[in-house]
Amino acid sequence: MTIPPCYETASWIIMNKPVYITRMQMHSLRLLSQNQPSQIFLSMSDNFRPVQPLNNRCIRTNINFSLQGKDCPNNRAQKLQYRVNEWLLK
Repeated sequence: MTIPPCYETASWIIMNKPVYITRMQMHSLRLLSQNQPSQIFLSMSDNFRPVQPLNNRCIRTNINFSLQGKDCPNNRAQKLQYRVNEWLLK
């Protein structure tokens, strides 16, 4: 899902707090292979997709933008809304 084709059905989770890992954990992640053990090793590094247009998709998060700290000033424009499909209203 993180490499082309870039289907819009992928759901992405935007974490509201960083996930910290040790150097050893990062090393272990870099050793992961994305193919069968009997095949040539193919690293999972550089596993990312190009930026895609929003195309009317919603971005959902539980990040509380009303809170701010000295390291994260709250000067971003916000548009908060909630949208449901018509079939949920019936």
